Amino acid sequence: MREKSKYFRINRQEEFQRGFWEEKLYWENGVTLPLDSSARLISRLFDSQEKETAWYRLSSQGVFPNNTSCRLTVFSSETDVIVTPQGEVSIADCIASSLPWKEKQRYFAPFQMMQLPLEEELLLYGVKGRYLWFFLELASSQEEAPIIQQICLSFGGQSWLKDLPEIFQTQDQGFLQRYLAIFQTMYEKMEHAIETTVQNYTPQQAPPEFLQWLASWYCIREKKLWSQEQLRVLLAHARELYEAMGTRWAMEFLCRLYLGEPVQIVEYPQKDDPDFSCPPGMSREQIFQNPYVFTVLVPARLIENQNRYLSLLRIVDSCKPAYLQAKVILLSQQARSAGYRLGQDTYLSEGTSDSSNSGGIILQGPERREEM
Repeated sequence: MREKSKYFRINRQEEFQRGFWEEKLYWENGVTLPLDSSARLISRLFDSQEKETAWYRLSSQGVFPNNTSCRLTVFSSETDVIVTPQGEVSIADCIASSLPWKEKQRYFAPFQMMQLPLEEELLLYGVKGRYLWFFLELASSQEEAPIIQQICLSFGGQSWLKDLPEIFQTQDQGFLQRYLAIFQTMYEKMEHAIETTVQNYTPQQAPPEFLQWLASWYCIREKKLWSQEQLRVLLAHARELYEAMGTRWAMEFLCRLYLGEPVQIVEYPQKDDPDFSCPPGMSREQIFQNPYVFTVLVPARLIENQNRYLSLLRIVDSCKPAYLQAKVILLSQQARSAGYRLGQDTYLSEGTSDSSNSGGIILQGPERREEM
């Protein structure tokens, strides 16, 4: 099997900051800077682990308005040290040091390979060496600023040049090899995506942009109610929830997932349970009104605003048995000690359990069990 190309990818703030990061720079969906200003960035030292490594391609993702500037300078070396008037210094230490910008440029000048504007796809013609690093000089206008979200460096691997007729292999291989590397890395990237596509269907590994699409497969509406981590848990237990929809377990699971703490569900058969004690300030008649009503007691501290309260009602409505009504009561810590009840009793009628306007969390699946 042909050896695939290798690559370094930096796409997070901490990865960009591992080199030299000027204070003007900040992270907003990528590296950017204030309007009408300029700033500089030096990458960390990339080590290919092999001498005379041919670096093929530099690709980037971001926003590069026409009235802004983003200039790239690429350096490469076979060693990880440079000679200064003070003696030998590691390149990594020199990059991260507080030396003036011009002094760093002077030390790195012998290793400069190319200097040009940053673009989405760049061919690194003639860039060879075990180590590589780069400068980025950014400048914004009064209206817009550039944003760099990701940079990928491709190197190594077996070139497609080996598959061409011999006449192309005996001539100058430099440019042709790197030109083919553009298409080779694009193909290998697509091949890698196909090989790892199973991860997209695993809730705990799916990327955020795929997570929303995966949620639509399970007919989960109101996806905005859930945080990313909550949505992963919900998807991981979707099958169990479908099978248990309309049961006490399903309601407790969804409420606990949304609120972060368990709630207390009180059913009519508990009316004659001697071990059941009503919350302070409430009587059994208030809780046990009739066999077709159950009560959900929720600590008021978990409901910060009206939107969260209404979202909880929709969650309860989406998983309750269709023939029952739910009463949601908010209790505060003060109410427990002083004997007062906070919040308004809220009833969910039988007709809202499957209404398209109710904003159900899970709309399709097996019929709900008439349990509880």
